[in-house]
Amino acid sequence: MISLRSSLLSLQLYVGIVIALFFCSALIAFFVPSLFTGFDPYLEKLFTQASTLEGFDLFYFIFLNNFQAAFIGMIGGILFGLLPLGIVFLNGSILGYVAALVSAKEGFGAMWRLLPHGVFELPALFIALALGLRLGVESISVLLSLSGVRRKETFSLMLRTSLITFVCVILPLLLIAGIIETLLIDSGV
Repeated sequence: MISLRSSLLSLQLYVGIVIALFFCSALIAFFVPSLFTGFDPYLEKLFTQASTLEGFDLFYFIFLNNFQAAFIGMIGGILFGLLPLGIVFLNGSILGYVAALVSAKEGFGAMWRLLPHGVFELPALFIALALGLRLGVESISVLLSLSGVRRKETFSLMLRTSLITFVCVILPLLLIAGIIETLLIDSGV
């Protein structure tokens, strides 16, 4: 059985790839926001929904959105890693686009208000998507492997370890992120 610690350590390369893609997409969206105006209807809908909520309802809304992105990104990695890569690019682009809008409207200093929202949320998302990417690489290995039984056992173990990591690491981070974001929004920050 792989320990949680060794599982997290084995993710370093995948976390690096996820972070690099996230920040590249965020920078592109920040410096060329005109390419991402298609996000406007989605963001408007999201902000409209969130603005009508407070307290536990707001927390649940935030937590559920983050949970779905992280869990689908992790499990969707089975599809050769494509879903986690798409989710990381999408989330990075949205962050960069929102940062561009906020800084254009309220100045560059206003972006510091966005920072506390991601302190726990982004690491949780990065780990989940890295797990998904690793599952994708392993699913390709299983598909291409001549000794499929051994590879399938490795894949099965990796999937179990990913689920344990999700419950023990990612879920608590998402809960903390949801609480912080709810408190910040409810207080007007």
